[in-house]
Amino acid sequence: MDTPLKELEAFRRHLESAQRAADEGRWNDAKGALEQAAAIDPLHPKPLEALADVMAHLHDPDLADSLRQRAKTLRQEQWQRQVEAEIRGQHELTGNAARREIP
Repeated sequence: MDTPLKELEAFRRHLESAQRAADEGRWNDAKGALEQAAAIDPLHPKPLEALADVMAHLHDPDLADSLRQRAKTLRQEQWQRQVEAEIRGQHELTGNAARREIP
């Protein structure tokens, strides 16, 4: 099993490979690299957004729309988790401060 660092490196390599392929108009190669990146981290929206663009170039607008919607949902879920974590962190700080003041 790969370590998290190796997985991150592979994820980045796949994204970079996909970008080069797309820049050169090699849409099927870009698609494959993005699918590999998405397999490494299925909750990361970036490969899905890029894959949506590739699928539009490959004349599959329905799949492109579906991928864009999934990426949008993932971004919204990440934002919501971040906001919730920040709120919890603020409450924990307030709670700890209040406990310290009680004699």
